[in-house]
Amino acid sequence: FLVNSVGQSTSGFTCGFTDVTGSPPTSAAVNVSLVLDTNSTEHLVSGMIEIQRAPDESDIDYYVVFLTSRANSSMEYVLTTPIANVSKYESKLVAQVTAVNTTGMKRLLVVTQSQNGVASHGTPGLFIDVTGSKPKFPPKHVFLWADLDSKLDQITGLFEIGKAADESDIIGYTVYLGSGTRTEFYKSTVEPVVIVPKVVDNEPIVVGRLPRLKLNGENLIIVHSYNAHGEGGASVGLIRDETGPGFSIGARSQLVFAGESFVELMSSQS
Repeated sequence: FLVNSVGQSTSGFTCGFTDVTGSPPTSAAVNVSLVLDTNSTEHLVSGMIEIQRAPDESDIDYYVVFLTSRANSSMEYVLTTPIANVSKYESKLVAQVTAVNTTGMKRLLVVTQSQNGVASHGTPGLFIDVTGSKPKFPPKHVFLWADLDSKLDQITGLFEIGKAADESDIIGYTVYLGSGTRTEFYKSTVEPVVIVPKVVDNEPIVVGRLPRLKLNGENLIIVHSYNAHGEGGASVGLIRDETGPGFSIGARSQLVFAGESFVELMSSQS
């Protein structure tokens, strides 16, 4: 009813209410992580948060992500404001965050929520505050071992990347097809055709596989070192589009290309 200094109205409005019974969720997410911090400023993170959903979501409505100053599952040490909130009905449990202040924080913590409240404990997950710049060193070389697709204008097979002189600021290597020369080239695709993760071992090379690709005049394989801040320098190798009934790996021949030494793997018809 409405009330003023004269009195109360003779008619009013009705609304429903829900008597909530029950307890907050007991089910928990399996994992939460920041895929890659794309913000180079210290104590600020940006990027995609991924949540691995709980095996049983019957008592869950939402997944809520906080920052916490402890590496445990307790809600006692979280910041009061969540940084992400994702409905369980989303096909993929992801959330984009931008310039989140992580000063004093050590972990992500995802907790489950329903109409009965928020769970008292959650699932901790890592975030890595990446600071710095693009990679300083390019890969040393790249070449395709052999084209294993006998059709004209199609290519597939293993390729070799010479690891950068210093991989401390590298996440991996992005691979493109392109055209041109060693010194003047362009990429034929905006996105890489393959991404090769960094492999920490004592080998001087890392090996990747090209999927079966249609060539539209490309004659180069172009590889960049990369990290969260972008791509570093590139190395370029030649593509040999083999055609015929079958090919076997032959011997490497050393090439001098634009004043630098590169290797090309020659294939011979079997």
